[in-house]
Amino acid sequence: MNVGIIGIGRIAGKYLNPVYKNPKYNLFALCDLKDSAEETSRIYNALFYTNYKEMLQHEEMDFVIITTPPNTHFEIAKNCLLRKKNVILEKPAVLNMEELNVLFELSQKNNVSFDVIFHWMHGNEVLYLKDKIGTFGDIKRIESTVLDPYTDEHLHIKDEYIGLEGSWFDSGINCLSLLSCFMDIRKLHLVEKTYIYDEKVHQDIYSKHQYVMDDIDISITVDWRYRANHKYTNIYFAKDVLYIDHSRQIILLNNELLVDLNNGDRLENHYKNYFERYTYNLNNNDTILTLHDILLGDK
Repeated sequence: MNVGIIGIGRIAGKYLNPVYKNPKYNLFALCDLKDSAEETSRIYNALFYTNYKEMLQHEEMDFVIITTPPNTHFEIAKNCLLRKKNVILEKPAVLNMEELNVLFELSQKNNVSFDVIFHWMHGNEVLYLKDKIGTFGDIKRIESTVLDPYTDEHLHIKDEYIGLEGSWFDSGINCLSLLSCFMDIRKLHLVEKTYIYDEKVHQDIYSKHQYVMDDIDISITVDWRYRANHKYTNIYFAKDVLYIDHSRQIILLNNELLVDLNNGDRLENHYKNYFERYTYNLNNNDTILTLHDILLGDK
């Protein structure tokens, strides 16, 4: 299958090897506004474009991966779907539900697939736990925390991260997608939310959302204020506590190592696992819609 990638920036670097090394795919064409990205295309023996519309017009691709900033997703995805290309979008897909519904309609009208990669769902540690979490009993509480070093010493968002649209949009959806692996997130009820903003760019650098679902307390915290890069989740049961260290791809049970699944770059593993399972006949529209509905509704 011929694959095109639009947007050869920071996150796209995590896609390249998983696609290139998978024998199912041919990393066929890359597109980026910056001419400097052409060097990457040479490394992977792929065609290079600076205009994605020209790439769509001239090249035959089975699907296109879009890894540009979220505020550009809708227009690019729309044009790809109109060209009858199967589309994979990096999360979050779009910044409002109207645009998301349009993309689904175009996908159906043109008989092509449309998917969004919620990459946390495909982490080694998450896939391992997804099949085993029921063995620990009923969940009582979940605390998911994301720390990223995206601000400078003045607590202003660094230029290269402004396109992420703030802490909640960038990582809240990762935590929500994780929850969706273990529970029906349509039942989430928002109790309280707290934000701290970088007023210079009017984006949040800290967000905390507290939910309840039946008798389960859930919190999601995303913090960009410190020079830390750590992602972890605590899941509390009646007797046991699971500590999921997403950064190190390990799980502790009651402070004892349960499993070590670290076999390489964390993000590359996410995309490797996703593309190994990718199929055009995806039936996850409900998941995509639900995750974005919560993400956008609870902003």
